[in-house]
Order: sequence, then C-alpha cells, then structure tokens
Amino acid sequence: EDAFTKVVSLLHGSYALGLLDEKDKDTMFVAKNKSPLLIGVGDGFNVIASDALAMLQATNEYKEIHDHEIVIVKRDEVIIKDANGQV
Repeated sequence: EDAFTKVVSLLHGSYALGLLDEKDKDTMFVAKNKSPLLIGVGDGFNVIASDALAMLQATNEYKEIHDHEIVIVKRDEVIIKDANGQV
C-alpha cells in the first residue's frame, strides 16, 4: 500500500489504474485522476470499471472514486483513503 501511494503521488496527468498485490491476490489497489473509474460492489465480490454499464450484469451498486483517492479493493471490502491516507 505504501509503495502504491508513493508511486501515485508522483504521477501527473490523466490516469486510472489498478494494481494487483502479488502477495495477497485478493487485494487490488486503485487510483485515478481526471479519468472515470468506479468500484462495483457485489455480494462477496467487488469489481472495477470505467463505466457503470460495464458492470450492470454483475451488480447495480457502485462507489464513485474521486481524483487522488487511494482505494483498497478486497473481495468483501472497499477502503477509500484520501491523498493523506485518511479513511
């Protein structure tokens, strides 16, 4: 998480990215700036997509990510932190 947060703080311009954790394959780190990115919330799963239509078959509940937020996505949990690491 610390490495992902540091790398994101160095990025400039428009981006939307997700990074899988090699040591914890049920964890994904997500961030965006000036690009669309949503977290789809399901029963026992979560998905990421750039548009709500892309996840309608899986779930109709989603969370919008704001610029410069760091999001930790797990199978049954979504943690959204601001640029300062506050939940």
